[in-house]
This record gives sequence, C-alpha cells and structure tokens, in this order.
Amino acid sequence: TIACPHCIVEAGPHRKEEMVFKHFSTWLQQAREYRDGYIAGLAITGGEPFYNMEKLIKMSELGSKMGFIISVVTNTFWASTRQAAIDTLSLLPAVKIFSFSTDVYHQKSIPFDYIKNAVWAAKELNYAYSMGVCTDNENNEEYRKIVADIEAIGEAARIRPSITFPVGRVVKHLNAFDFPGVREPPTAACSMAGSPVVFPNGDINACIGP
Repeated sequence: TIACPHCIVEAGPHRKEEMVFKHFSTWLQQAREYRDGYIAGLAITGGEPFYNMEKLIKMSELGSKMGFIISVVTNTFWASTRQAAIDTLSLLPAVKIFSFSTDVYHQKSIPFDYIKNAVWAAKELNYAYSMGVCTDNENNEEYRKIVADIEAIGEAARIRPSITFPVGRVVKHLNAFDFPGVREPPTAACSMAGSPVVFPNGDINACIGP
C-alpha cells in the first residue's frame, strides 16, 4: 500500500505478485514435516499482508490449525479509526503476535494516529504486539522523535529496533541515509539467518538481509 525508501523487497503499489494459496498450503505442510515439527513459528510479512484480508485470514487459520504460532507484520494502513482497527483485528483470531511497523520511513505515509489505533485495538482484544522501529542511525533526530512518540503512549517496552539494511530500495536512495561506521566486525551472525524466507514464487532465502 506504500513504498518506503528503506524497503528490502522494494514493496509498493506497483508490485502485484501474491502467493498462490495452494502453493502456500503445500509449502506450509513441508515446513510442518521438517524434522518432525522443528519449525514452530510462521511470520507473515510482505509488502503488506493486510492488503488481501481474505487470503491473510485463510493463511493464518491454516497455519494455526497445523500448529504454527502465527505472527504478522503490518504498516497499519487499515487502522484509520479505533473502530476500523478493532473490526480488522477481530478477523484474525488465529494470529498470536502483531508487529506494527513504526518508524520514520513508514510514518511518511501512515499517520502515527493509525499506530495508536492499532495498539488500542490489540489491547482491547488481548493480542500480543510489538513496535518495529527501523533506522539507519540510532542517533538520528527523527528516529529519536519516533521513539519519544512511542514512549509517550506508554509503549516503550514494546519497541523492537532494527538497523536498515543497505539493500533493496535503499541502494537507490543511499545518499539519503546516514549509516554510522564501526571498526569492529559483527560479534554474531545475522539474527534473521535462522529463519528461511519464502517468496511468492517459491524462492527461499536463508536470510532476509544481504
């Protein structure tokens, strides 16, 4: 529904491909059988999963029936009012965790009030949720303002920060970012590398990053 300048997969209104449900169900069955149920969680992301609510409901319900813990990442474009937010989230009882993308990139297109509406609805429905806050630099003033806005609504403990990857759409706008440099190498592997990422055409990446 929007085209953020930091998007790894270059999502936006121009992207029309979607996962075919019958393929999804086959891949999910394969994941369920892998090492006798070793994979416990299914994270549905995009793009924007709420763009196709009918498919999101079917996917989350199937995943839940198969024993997966379902989480969904969303930009909250659907939460224009409290009523709209609770009506929408009420359709997804199979989802156990919501991640609301809340950062300067998303909030250029999505008003922060939408985030507040989504948080209110999640609380009303007793859903678990977090605030995904991405930034290229944790000293950035805009990043600090977003964090302050989240703290002001009492959600500081829900913040899940991450650093922007210099891939995808970022490469086209690299001069607009302010990555700090360090001399020390990483102390551990990419945290995303433990989760295979399945794309709509069936391609699999071991890591969503570089």
